[in-house]
Amino acid sequence: MACKVQDDTEKVDGILQHLLNEIESLPDGKETSVLKLVDSGYECIDYNEGVFYYKDFNLTFEELFALQSALNRNAEKHGIGLRPKYVGIPAGLPFALPFTIHREKNNHSTESNIIQLPEYNSLKRKVEKLRTEISMLVLERDHLRLVECKNLETAYMLALGALEHKAYEAQCLTLRLKRKIEMLQAKRNRQEKIVMAEIEQALDEEFAEYQQKLNEQIKKMNQAIEHNNGEFLTAEEEKECRKLYRAIVKALHPDLHPDLTEAQRRMFQNAVQAYEHGDLKTLRVIHTMSEEPPLPDVHEDAMKVLLREKERLEKVVASIQDDMASIKAEFPYTMKELLSDEGQVNEKKQELETIIKQYQKMAAYYQDRINEMVG
Repeated sequence: MACKVQDDTEKVDGILQHLLNEIESLPDGKETSVLKLVDSGYECIDYNEGVFYYKDFNLTFEELFALQSALNRNAEKHGIGLRPKYVGIPAGLPFALPFTIHREKNNHSTESNIIQLPEYNSLKRKVEKLRTEISMLVLERDHLRLVECKNLETAYMLALGALEHKAYEAQCLTLRLKRKIEMLQAKRNRQEKIVMAEIEQALDEEFAEYQQKLNEQIKKMNQAIEHNNGEFLTAEEEKECRKLYRAIVKALHPDLHPDLTEAQRRMFQNAVQAYEHGDLKTLRVIHTMSEEPPLPDVHEDAMKVLLREKERLEKVVASIQDDMASIKAEFPYTMKELLSDEGQVNEKKQELETIIKQYQKMAAYYQDRINEMVG
């Protein structure tokens, strides 16, 4: 799977969180609209052909409609209704028409009627923000690890893998021939009978690890060739793939939801594999089956629960950031600069070809000595 298109989900989600914060701070009966809220928070500087231009980003009509729809759903979770000002206008459409804010009352139980304290609301927003941040970081880390690094490794193996394998193979042969001379000389010094089959068997055992590494290099080359010949997603499919995967992360990632069932954990692992292989159909199915669990309602221990969750999520954020730093410090990501420069790639090829010739020359010399010893 190749990823070449940056999804705008992160941008829309960030604006959505800002709108929710603004809505919660407004009193009952306040009249506003999505467009007014976005303008007040980000300052619209221009509008042209269906695109609103703000200081740091642009929003299309489609994105504003999506914001309105998402705001309606999320506001309801917070017990806030967004009622259209004009009769006959469906809730949330269009995004420029005004709505009034109305706090919904819940009469299910005495406990749920407790007035939410500002400290609780603030803490709840922080936890929700951390959840959103983690979903973004996980998407970025997994894209880095499963997509970008995989593409980099494929490019590296196709450009230099064959030469690296040949160089290592020549090195192994040279070391084996040198060791063979040592074993032959030891036999002669002890005036023992030389049985070449026994020597070859002993060499096979000593150099088994080298042979295993050679086989692993061949396996990686085959994987690179298969990956390069695989089907690539279109730009729209790639965008949908990232969007679905991030939603699944928010609903099923073990770091966000430690109490997942074993079945849910398996489902998430299937989603990871589907994302790695660009399996859009599987991601659609898993997305349909997953739903992000809500945060706890206000009750006696809710603050304690949220405080623990906040501390846990902050550690998760730090851990994911450490993971990303490690990925960027290791192969194949460290080859990104080299692969982007054709001159550097050619220099590396010449270096490997020189090494191969040196080992081949040494191997020929050792083979001549062996022939003299057993001739």
